Parts: sequence; C-alpha cells; structure tokens
Amino acid sequence: MAKILFVDDSRDNADSLATFFKLLGHETEVAYDGDSAVELTSQFTPDIAFIDIQMPMLDGFDTAREFRSRLGEKPVLIALTGQEWAKTGDAAGRAGFDGYLQKPAQASALAKLVDALAS
Repeated sequence: MAKILFVDDSRDNADSLATFFKLLGHETEVAYDGDSAVELTSQFTPDIAFIDIQMPMLDGFDTAREFRSRLGEKPVLIALTGQEWAKTGDAAGRAGFDGYLQKPAQASALAKLVDALAS
C-alpha cells in the first residue's frame, strides 16, 4: 500500500479523496495549502502526492518545486486541477510534476493510477 498526500484548498476534495484511499488500505494525509504540505513533509514522506494547481499563497507549481528541492525524485507528483493540460502542461513539467489529472477526477481512475504507481 502507498503513502498518499492530497494537497487541495478545497477541504471537501482533499478529505473525501483521503477517506476513499484510507478505506482502500493506503496511509493518507491532507494539507489544505502548499505551505502546510511542504511543512508536513518533515513528518510524512508520501510515495504519491496529488497537488491542486490553483491554491492561494503557495500554488501547486511552487509546492511541487519545494517538494523536489526537499525530497528529490520521490514522491511521484500528480497535478490534480481543473485547468486543461494544454494550458498548464509545460509549466507543470518544469515544476517537477510527473503527471496530470483534470478535475473532477473519477475515484476509480485515481485508484487505478495509485495501484499502478504503488506496484
């Protein structure tokens, strides 16, 4: 099972995804902003982090850069955003994201992705 971090300023989104994956047996944590997510990595090093792009203060791009600076290539970083890939893809790649899913993402698609990454 994987250690998964959900970073989203929408508490409902972050909490519901964390609960879903916890029920599947994964260890999950949530952060409601980029600063809290970066701070959390001193206590919790996820295998996979789903990070919203549009957040106040430290946005998803800067959060990904901080993760890469502190943690290197681990964890796998997935942008989870309402923005289209065509608008954010290049910037997401430069920030250190490994992949992208557009909101609203289906829980089953996320579960398949996590299963593939955790194998």
